[in-house]
Amino acid sequence: MNFINVWCEYDINGDFGGNNNEAVFSVAYGADVEGLLTKRYAYLWEEVKDGDGDETSLLEAGLMGWDYITLEELK
Repeated sequence: MNFINVWCEYDINGDFGGNNNEAVFSVAYGADVEGLLTKRYAYLWEEVKDGDGDETSLLEAGLMGWDYITLEELK
């Protein structure tokens, strides 16, 4: 099992975003992390306009990201 830390700079209300803009998830080895995030946070993937008026996702715009992490056990 892998673990990822997901963050978002896009201010929204709810469980993710705004003041609660980070979460840790377990994902199966070899999983399509970006695909899973897109499905789980579909409401976050609103279109963002860049300076040229092109539409990009929050991930592409740098407003959302993720990284694999290693969890430590506190004993």
